[in-house]
Amino acid sequence: MMPIRISVVFIFLLAAGCASPPQRDAAGHPPLERLATAPPPSSYPLRLEEIVAMERAGHEAPVIIQKMRRTTTRLSMSMAQQQQARELGASAALIQALIRAEDEAHEADRLTAEADRAAEERDRREQALAYWNSYDPYYGPYWPHSYFGYGAGHHHHGWGVGVGSGWGW
Repeated sequence: MMPIRISVVFIFLLAAGCASPPQRDAAGHPPLERLATAPPPSSYPLRLEEIVAMERAGHEAPVIIQKMRRTTTRLSMSMAQQQQARELGASAALIQALIRAEDEAHEADRLTAEADRAAEERDRREQALAYWNSYDPYYGPYWPHSYFGYGAGHHHHGWGVGVGSGWGW
């Protein structure tokens, strides 16, 4: 009997030792974990100044374009933006790469919109086909009873009385 009590006390003490109290600060409050208030820097859209600074830091145009795509940066590259890029010190090669990247982005937008319209049209056709496939040709004023006991309007399924009643009870 005594070894059982000792083992029970030992197990209780072992379990109590595993459950340590939570960490507290000097005032007795649990520590707070701060959430990041800003998304990581890679998710910010790049500004034209940052793009030119990347070129001045020695990055090639394809690397800069790849970074722009990762951050979903879109520049219209209007004449005013091209002039601003020249004033900031961007090379002609970078400006041409930015114009090409924007043209590619516009083409991707056009293709995406076209694919979305095609998918909507396909869904509309599938819904219409499902509607017409559910049509019962033996239902209506010219057919006084349902077809072999199936209920009118697909309300009843299976064999039923259906002879002359029109409802397939």
